[in-house]
Amino acid sequence: MRKINNAGLALVVLLMILLLSGNNFFSLAANVLRTGFGLIPQAAPHTNLQFSPALSIPPEHIRGQDSIACLLDAQWSPAGDAVAVLGYQYNCPGNHDVPGVLNIYNARSGKLIAQWQPDDTILAIMNAPSLTNQAASSPGIIATSSYGFTNAGSANIGGTRLLPISYIHVMWSPNAQSLAVSFIVYMQQQPFFGVLVMDVNGHHSRIIFQPPNLTRQTPIEWDMATGQALGFTPVPPAMAYHWGAHGGLIPDMPLSGQAQQPLPLVGPVGNPDGSAAFTIWQPGYTAFTTIAGYYRWSSTFSAWSPDGRYLIDDISLQGFYKPPASIIPDTEALSKLKIRHNQLLSPRKVALLELDEGSPTISWRPDGRVLATYYARGYIVLYDSRTGRALATIKLAARQHILVGTLALLRWSPDGSRLLLSSASNGLLDIWGPGQLPQVLSSLDL
Repeated sequence: MRKINNAGLALVVLLMILLLSGNNFFSLAANVLRTGFGLIPQAAPHTNLQFSPALSIPPEHIRGQDSIACLLDAQWSPAGDAVAVLGYQYNCPGNHDVPGVLNIYNARSGKLIAQWQPDDTILAIMNAPSLTNQAASSPGIIATSSYGFTNAGSANIGGTRLLPISYIHVMWSPNAQSLAVSFIVYMQQQPFFGVLVMDVNGHHSRIIFQPPNLTRQTPIEWDMATGQALGFTPVPPAMAYHWGAHGGLIPDMPLSGQAQQPLPLVGPVGNPDGSAAFTIWQPGYTAFTTIAGYYRWSSTFSAWSPDGRYLIDDISLQGFYKPPASIIPDTEALSKLKIRHNQLLSPRKVALLELDEGSPTISWRPDGRVLATYYARGYIVLYDSRTGRALATIKLAARQHILVGTLALLRWSPDGSRLLLSSASNGLLDIWGPGQLPQVLSSLDL
């Protein structure tokens, strides 16, 4: 790749963003589902960390696992036969100074089957001589692979780092033919959101940038057909949503700001990546608060329309809920805890109120019948969502802390037959399948 100075690079990138975001700029009315619960506006991540090439110190290299030293996201494929894991090489980024890496695993064998370098792929696309004149039969820009290389690594590192890039999520298309990786490019200390889209074999790689005139907040909706970022329309907070026309989300079971009776929450939780409807109870985190004895819950995920055209990235939900006998905290108490604008939620059945104190990672089985919780102390507890009864405990083998950070992700496979734990403490891929999960789970249905 040609050498280019920082000022020239910034100009090139800005021009590419203008070209890749389409000829027309769109106005973003309010990139948020209002109130504390809904699609909360997220400021550009890490904007407090200013990138300065002159002051950038190469990060300490951590060996990690399969070239990932810092975990970021992990997602099942729609058929449950593969798992995509997104992370950073060498270390967790401190100044947008670490390249990303995307691994694909066979979910049954646990073996690595593909490895992609998103930094190098993004730079290759931006440096391509033509973005619009690809022949119909051509594979287009092919993603940069490091699979099978002895010393695999990105060229966008250290003294050769051309662009500071941070990553957000990895997503599978509903037909399992494509992968999308959302990211942020920083130019002259300003963030620009984008999404890298490619076939699962790396062919037809392309990037879509959010136009510079749009508010730099998430969630962001992308139109995969036109290759443009859309203005996200505010939607009232609700317990569930379904896809409407033109990529809009329509609320089901709306929430109010007042105390309410528990809503009937039986049934599937819904998969936002490809399902026509889904509930808010996606994998997330919960924490017990000693003041007034209530809980906080949060989840961040993406949603992909069933036809594969519209992708909404970085949906962030928050709320609080309380045991039946406790009182709702007053405004002063909520303000002190910085959740004054959070919505009061009806717990997802009884199990959510039976969690031990702490901040467990949680995930409901797709049918909503079983709640899995992971605790950093080294075990997973499975609950009956209907009764709140603890069904079984999976004790994790003690392992060397091979990854940097503390992130943990808990995910059920789309058919609910397998459970994935991806964590800094235990490694990128722990999967329990039929014959490995407690037998008692198979007897539970709705």
